[in-house]
Amino acid sequence: MRRYTTKFARFGRLSLNALAVLALSLALGVTASTNASAQVTLDEVNYDWLHREWERFLPRESNCVWPTYYVDENAGRGGDGSREHPFATLAEALAASADPAVCGPTVILFPGRYEIGRLVMEKPTILRGHLGTTIVASILNVSALPLWLEEIILADAPFPGAVFAAHPEGETTLVQVEISRATGFGLLLHGGLLEMSDSRIEASRAGDTAQAARMIGELASMLPRTGPYVPSHLDSLQEAVDALPDGVLGPSLSPDFTVKVQPDLVALLVKCSGTGLYVSGGAHVILSGATNYFVDNDRAGLVATDLATYVEGHDVYTQSNGISGLPPVSDNEIYLLESGYCLGGIQVRQKAFVNLTGVNSSGNNYYGVIVHHGGMSFFNGLATFTNTDLFDIGLGHGMIGFDGSLAAQNFGSHLNERSGIIIQSTSQFYLSNGQSTQNRYGVISDVCDIENYLAQHNVTVSGNTEMDITLLPGCPLPIPTPPPLP
Repeated sequence: MRRYTTKFARFGRLSLNALAVLALSLALGVTASTNASAQVTLDEVNYDWLHREWERFLPRESNCVWPTYYVDENAGRGGDGSREHPFATLAEALAASADPAVCGPTVILFPGRYEIGRLVMEKPTILRGHLGTTIVASILNVSALPLWLEEIILADAPFPGAVFAAHPEGETTLVQVEISRATGFGLLLHGGLLEMSDSRIEASRAGDTAQAARMIGELASMLPRTGPYVPSHLDSLQEAVDALPDGVLGPSLSPDFTVKVQPDLVALLVKCSGTGLYVSGGAHVILSGATNYFVDNDRAGLVATDLATYVEGHDVYTQSNGISGLPPVSDNEIYLLESGYCLGGIQVRQKAFVNLTGVNSSGNNYYGVIVHHGGMSFFNGLATFTNTDLFDIGLGHGMIGFDGSLAAQNFGSHLNERSGIIIQSTSQFYLSNGQSTQNRYGVISDVCDIENYLAQHNVTVSGNTEMDITLLPGCPLPIPTPPPLP
């Protein structure tokens, strides 16, 4: 498995000459030209190394080229896509790439706002912007083709969201990308690989049920009709599972690596629309860079679900998710878990596995982190603070393990509206070196020896407003020691 983290480069900075021209213009009070290409110098970027890797996606013995097209919304008509004579629209560049002699395009966009509506991937494609380049599009990739997005803003994407990638062999890469205000999902990955570095998904909106109904048939007709398969990341997933601390996984949670690729689109679009990053179908996600943000999404920040789905990485920030979505039809917590709603900061379920270091999941509605129904987790360095109960239905938890594997070390769960930690019907759990303080309840558990366990694993539960440790029904009451005989 390659790692782009060593290859990510910081492109698209203003050159010294461009900065000097801009400073002189400001000093002299000169009005800036309306032609973006006259103000901005785009650095030359060589993607030959990536093209060599992408040759495996082409038919054997392909004889084609990898052109670079430039696009400037302020350019005049009749451009040829060169740096000197750029196209005026993104559509022109994509149309040029339809030529059979083109393996796949690299499209370099000058600053501006480019609207294209829905873009269905047909060739390996690189879209690279510069200093705030905005694309209004819903990018759909249901093929085994790679997509590379770099230094762009995907804003106001129509339903089903900004990026919808659904193929077991597809690859999607985000480098310094912001996805904002998508209607549906910020990014939905069903199978395949996603590598995400220094990027942000925010303000994904749920949309209405009428939109979902119109979209279900169309998406279903586009999805690949492949059968069960073994994901390409099987070895790394097995290694990660084997590296878990002893006792985290029980026999009932052993991974099953056979994956069915057809999603339940009805449940997905109705119950999870409004999620920032939704990962399913045996997909593999690598989160790298300084920080990846999932904030202010209607339903959930990050959801991992389905057999063999694997999310790994570091420095993840999920905040203020679930605060705008409509309250579910029931205020019963078990119903919420059984019905498949996507809610809160990070949700792991149905034998998906997350292995994340340096996670902050705070200020979400419902909960910060929940691992349930066979979900598997390992968090090293986890902060779940100030998660709330916006709709007053008895939630607002920091960490929940419900019939799943909740594993966390070096953690803190503080100031949550209801509880810091819930361990309920959990097949396995592993908590060490952590604190749960200043919540309403510190720990709620049906594990009867939880107090002894926490003491042995250096977990401090104190200073909670109503009760530090609450045992659910089923645990025997302690037998008082009889007083000594006189």
